[in-house]
Amino acid sequence: MDFKRIYCFFWAVGMILSLILTGCTPQVPTPQERLEQARALGTHGGLEPVAFNASEFDLAGWQTLGPHTQGQVVHVYIEGDGLAWVTPSRISDNPTPTNPIGLRLALQDPAQSRLYLGRPCQYVSDAQCAPKDWTSHRFSSRVVAAYDDILNQINARYQPASFVLMGYSGGGAVAALLAAQREDVSLLVTVAGNLDIDAWVRKHGLCPLSGSLNPTDFMDGLSRVPQYHFLGSLDQNISPELFYRFEKQFQQRENLHLRIQSEFDHCNGWVHRWPKLLESIPHIK
Repeated sequence: MDFKRIYCFFWAVGMILSLILTGCTPQVPTPQERLEQARALGTHGGLEPVAFNASEFDLAGWQTLGPHTQGQVVHVYIEGDGLAWVTPSRISDNPTPTNPIGLRLALQDPAQSRLYLGRPCQYVSDAQCAPKDWTSHRFSSRVVAAYDDILNQINARYQPASFVLMGYSGGGAVAALLAAQREDVSLLVTVAGNLDIDAWVRKHGLCPLSGSLNPTDFMDGLSRVPQYHFLGSLDQNISPELFYRFEKQFQQRENLHLRIQSEFDHCNGWVHRWPKLLESIPHIK
């Protein structure tokens, strides 16, 4: 009997159940419908579409960057994992999110210079994409390198003062891994962020993300970055208990701030309240 295959089947079941429980995927629109939804949101919110040819992946996004960005702090939003699985036994052919909460958060941010970035293989047709890039390798060194390359491109073109990295769900892990390795990140903010991948896997009884990095392995760099983490008290996917495991490994506690929102779950509550939550972060620019 192939116990690994059986185990990973239940991993997939757990992934789908977590999406159902959080209400993130009530239905599954086509990839084109998901792309059109994001385009409509971006256009309505005054963000312009942008495409990046990064070192490892082509990445799509929306932005308000321009000549005015020079010397400003850029708020960079990184999307969640998207639609990784479509049934308990079948990996999605396209991980473009059905409900792009990261984009919706960016649209609620009053900052003048904003950049929203999808995850690899979301919104785009990229020959480099493979299912592992939105499953076992979703937080790989290749993924982090792609975002690192994009921030370097932004630096070269617009000369911003610094970056505030904002990650939703799995995008929080990517943002944390970036923040740990760069010198120009002035603040890290996560919303329902997955900050300890191994603890998350154990909590849900999932298959290990064998090709992924874990932010907890980069605590030396991460501890020096001021950060605010927002979690929902009703979140069954990224529970506050997971954050406490992350907190125990943190070295400079004065840089670490947790804000738990009552009645919020993994998906619901964040977008509507985001402007007020941003105001609660001292000295955010």
